[in-house]
Amino acid sequence: MQRFIIFIRIFIILGLMGATQGDVGAIWAAPALQIGCPNPNPPTIRIDDVTPRLAAQSYETALTIYGYGFTASSKVDMVGVGLIATEFITSTLLRATVPSSRAPADYNLVVRNTATGECSNLFSKITVTQPIVVPTATSANPTPVPGQPVLTLQNYTISPSKVKPGEEFEVSVLFYNTGSRGAENTLISFAGGAFVPVGASNGYLMGLVNINASTGVRQRLRAPDNIQGGIQEVKINLGANDFEGKHYTFNASVPVEVETPRPTPTPLPAPAGKPQLVISRVKIDSPKKELGPDDTFTVTLQLTNRGNKAATNILVKFGSPDVVAPADDSNITSLNVIGAGENAEMYQPLTINRAVTAGRKGIDVTLDYVDAAGQVYNLTQQIGIDVLASTLARPQMVLGNVGASPQPLYIGQPFTLNLSLQNVGGSAANRMSVALGGDTGASLKPFSPIGASNVQFVPNLEVGKNANLSQSLFIDGNATPGSYNLEVALNYEDPKGTKYKESQFISLQVRRRPVFRISTTRAITSAVVGQAVPVSLEMLNLSSQSVNVSTVDVASEQMQVRLPSRYLGPINGGGINTFDTVVVPQAPGPQILEVRLNYLDEFNQPQAIIEKIPIEVSRTIVVSQTQNAPNPANPNNRPQTTQPQTPTDSFIIRLLKGLLGLGS
Repeated sequence: MQRFIIFIRIFIILGLMGATQGDVGAIWAAPALQIGCPNPNPPTIRIDDVTPRLAAQSYETALTIYGYGFTASSKVDMVGVGLIATEFITSTLLRATVPSSRAPADYNLVVRNTATGECSNLFSKITVTQPIVVPTATSANPTPVPGQPVLTLQNYTISPSKVKPGEEFEVSVLFYNTGSRGAENTLISFAGGAFVPVGASNGYLMGLVNINASTGVRQRLRAPDNIQGGIQEVKINLGANDFEGKHYTFNASVPVEVETPRPTPTPLPAPAGKPQLVISRVKIDSPKKELGPDDTFTVTLQLTNRGNKAATNILVKFGSPDVVAPADDSNITSLNVIGAGENAEMYQPLTINRAVTAGRKGIDVTLDYVDAAGQVYNLTQQIGIDVLASTLARPQMVLGNVGASPQPLYIGQPFTLNLSLQNVGGSAANRMSVALGGDTGASLKPFSPIGASNVQFVPNLEVGKNANLSQSLFIDGNATPGSYNLEVALNYEDPKGTKYKESQFISLQVRRRPVFRISTTRAITSAVVGQAVPVSLEMLNLSSQSVNVSTVDVASEQMQVRLPSRYLGPINGGGINTFDTVVVPQAPGPQILEVRLNYLDEFNQPQAIIEKIPIEVSRTIVVSQTQNAPNPANPNNRPQTTQPQTPTDSFIIRLLKGLLGLGS
């Protein structure tokens, strides 16, 4: 009997020792659940979070699963139940439905790729509760107010307003919650209808849409080549939950006007004969009496049809690229028809090639046309011009090495624009003026010069030399983000006094800087090495514009972060989002928790806002003496720190001795 009592005491002591050493579970740990599927190393599928975590047995509950590696073959498995209805949204987002027939219990989730057999990590846990019971009048809990969210189409725009078959267009829609409950986990997807969605995704997760609040998206679509003309519809599907987890679906459609293709006219029988086009007159117009390299002039041609049949679909093409190049976008001009015996005029701006030598030069002119029967004709003729100056006789400016600092450029900030001009011509450039925004400064907006005018003067620039210019500018606070082409007007003279004028353009990209306040929702008053510290972060958008936030990342050099990243989604102006994580300090002293808020700017380029949060970490817990109570051992009432007990003085050893009758 005495031995049995001693055995019982030892069994109790071992249980107390396990609890004292931090095992908050049972004395014997339950075996890990085996989900039975092969996984690559590292895994390609992962679950990061699931919302909501509660589901009532009385009705179906829609779940939103966050993670990565999801495909159209991904299915959600409730361990012990089997695969449940799953909808693929994006590679980082799934939606699944918990059936109403599940027994109340805690269930683990796994995402399985039914095509490859791979599966994700085991996510714990989703709790199915007892059926919802309507409380009686004497119940302390109030009955939820009946109602539901109702998402209706408030406004839409189609750009362009009329769509041609085979072309793309953009639909912008705005939905309004007219219901009596907020719409949570709102999902907007474009089914397309008669049109085909264009882009990486046609589904958008909008989050919470409060009562009397609006949310909107834009989607590009394409009209099929064989679509019928008239009014067609774009189908839009919406899904949302209320605060009880009930799921609702809504449908909407937007009318789109599709142009009806015009029928091709039947050609008339062609009369006998053929057309014959010739250049009957040539006129050269130029502001200069002498044409030289890089000079622009206009050629006017008179075409005469000396045949007995009309010429149609006429194309006039200027060749000889070693002599001239088109001053406009193209070297081809089209004419509709020239009847038999009739004349027609056309003109073409041209620029003389920089490397051309002086002398009489020929320019090829090719005439392509057809008659009423569809017969094709082709004829090449030449016109002549006199080039009296060579490239060695004039200066030529090239604008290169353009830089702006600091980068990137944000609305409402000053910056410095640096330009480098090089003379690549054959003579010096004298009395050169450089005007930002053109001679009148008309294209300078939204930039404003600081400390000086927009015009700078270079007295002389020799051949092969560079002139480095710098101008301080300010970006207007009311500017719109985008790319701005800034004209740089150059006026200069050669050594003989001949004046030259040209304009070159540079492009500056302007962005809007988002303003966020990143902070902890509650102060971290104590942190001890090796002990987990919950951290709740709050991201508040202080600007009036929505920011396309992607993820929030948390990192620290001396602290372990157990949940380092999570997808947040766009945050509207004045909106707020939160992120909860846990850190475990690894060393005492002042530590830094770095929070990185990732977003896409107006040019779809990834940017980040970084906030550093200081945390003071101590080696042990600090215990302060009562301020007014004197302590003989510590007369100055200085803070005392508790020291860990040695194994010989521990509570467990003394308890063991007492139970065995070996001491106190």
